[in-house]
Amino acid sequence: MTNHSSTPVDLSYAGVDRILAALAAAGIEVHYNETDGDTTIDVWLTDVEATTGPAVILSWRGTTGEGWTLREWADSDTTGQPARKWPIADGSLADVARDVAAILSNDESAKVITDPAFPGFAPGEHRGLLANVRTWARTNGWASHRDTGWQNPDRTIQVDWDEHGLSIGRRISADRMWPTPRLYPASSVRQAVDFLVALYILPMKFSSAYESGVKAGRLFADTDRIAGTR
Repeated sequence: MTNHSSTPVDLSYAGVDRILAALAAAGIEVHYNETDGDTTIDVWLTDVEATTGPAVILSWRGTTGEGWTLREWADSDTTGQPARKWPIADGSLADVARDVAAILSNDESAKVITDPAFPGFAPGEHRGLLANVRTWARTNGWASHRDTGWQNPDRTIQVDWDEHGLSIGRRISADRMWPTPRLYPASSVRQAVDFLVALYILPMKFSSAYESGVKAGRLFADTDRIAGTR
C-alpha cells in the first residue's frame, strides 16, 4: 500500500532541522536520522544501536512517490520487510508529526488517517478535524488508553471508535464498574464527531451545523460588505 505524495520535502540541513523540530513538538523522540539530502530520509524513533525490541523508522521517499511511511520491525534487524507499516497522508510537517504521534500512542482514531480500508477514510477531509478534537481532548484532561479508548478527567466517560462505529460508556463514578458501552454506527469522522456533540461530550464548535452556520455568517457578511462598496 503506497501513499503517493504531492508535497516535496526539503532535505537540506535546515529542512531536516525543521522535520526534527516538528516531531519534537509532537512529543516524538528522535534517536538518529540519515538522508541523501535530496530524495530520501530515514528517522529512527527507537534506539538505532539497540539489539532487542522493535525498530521504528519514519521514512520519506521522493523518487518513488511513496511519501511519508512509518515502519515497524519486530526486532533490531531492519534489512527485511517490516512487520507493520503505516502510510502517512500528505500534509505539512506538523500534520505528519501529529499523525505519527497518534499511531505511536495507539490512538484508535489514527486508523482513520492511515488505513484506506477503515470506514470513513478521507485524510484530506478529516485530518484537521481529528487533530482539533485530539488537541481539545488533551487540553481538557482526556487521556487515551489502549484498551478503553479515550477517558475524561474523572474517568466517568469513555469513548472509542473502531470498524463497528462509535462506542460510548458512562458510569456514575470512577469506583464503579464500566457498563456495556453503547454503540453508535458512524460511517465517517464527521458523523462520529456530530454524535459526540449531540451527546454533550464535545463542545458545539465541533458540530457540522455550527460549522455551516459560521460559513453562512461569513458569506452574508461578505455579501453585505461587497454590496456596501457599490
